[in-house]
Amino acid sequence: MSKPLKISRILHAGYVFECDGTSIAFDTIFENPFSRNCHAFPDVRFDEDLIRRQRYAAVFISHFHDDHCSLESLDLLDRATPLYIYCIFDELFDMVRQLGFTHVQQLQLNVPVRVGPFEVVPREAMDADVDTMFQVRAAGMNVLNVVDSWIDDTTLAQLAHEGPWDMVLWPFQTMREIEVLQPSRSAAAPPALPEEWIAQLKVLAPRYVVPSSCQFLQEPWSWYNRAFFPISYRQFTQEVSEALPQAQVVRLNPSVSVLLDAHGLRAAPPLAWIVPVGEQDVDYQYEGNAAPPRTADIARHFAPADGAAERARDGLLPRGPA
Repeated sequence: MSKPLKISRILHAGYVFECDGTSIAFDTIFENPFSRNCHAFPDVRFDEDLIRRQRYAAVFISHFHDDHCSLESLDLLDRATPLYIYCIFDELFDMVRQLGFTHVQQLQLNVPVRVGPFEVVPREAMDADVDTMFQVRAAGMNVLNVVDSWIDDTTLAQLAHEGPWDMVLWPFQTMREIEVLQPSRSAAAPPALPEEWIAQLKVLAPRYVVPSSCQFLQEPWSWYNRAFFPISYRQFTQEVSEALPQAQVVRLNPSVSVLLDAHGLRAAPPLAWIVPVGEQDVDYQYEGNAAPPRTADIARHFAPADGAAERARDGLLPRGPA
């Protein structure tokens, strides 16, 4: 009887997959906040001493954005850990090697990487110059980690051919990066999933769908938190459940683990090095457009400048070009 596949959530698009004594990880972010001001939602803290003791047979990184590939987080890993990175820029590989990692490989689309019982295949995302998706096979299971990519029709047809899918880790949250900065010029987004997402999930027809690739808020005082995230976990679950009645939507908070096999899904012990803080089954509250506060009010939340501007004003430092 084959052993089940254990899947654990780290944060955002980060996961640990374990099978038959072998562990691999994806988009390893061990920081809160990460990407400077993305605060984990729900809140967690990381036990860095325990993280340093982890030994992964491989770590896969989907792209170079610092909420997926953080040098500070990688610095916690054993330097013998094989790193497989999807990136077209040689500079990133140079920086990672300068940290001391001795096995750093560039991922190629549709070329499998085999690690113990795992086969990991990078699949083409819509913006292939930036990121990739991961197909993971182990223990007879077939899992698609979409990361935070979008899927075009050609790739969707390929993925449909690769089915059936046991689980899809789906990037459930759209984000209003520009609209929050100019609310007077932007219509409030409807709190609903894009139509193409439902259509694509119907084509993939997985047994389980995990709302993935989000789990953060901005600073507690920021108006972003009411206007940036249109889709709640509740909304995602409702729409996907109605469209795919044969599928089960499964929320995985940071540290939460599950065992997946042909018979179903069941709970497993959580990751010990992620410590939940406070209520975990929190949800996003979207209020449409929110008026940004005055710049002076925003500035009160930041530490004073180092005095360079004042010294320049007083003629103690050269001024920049007019």
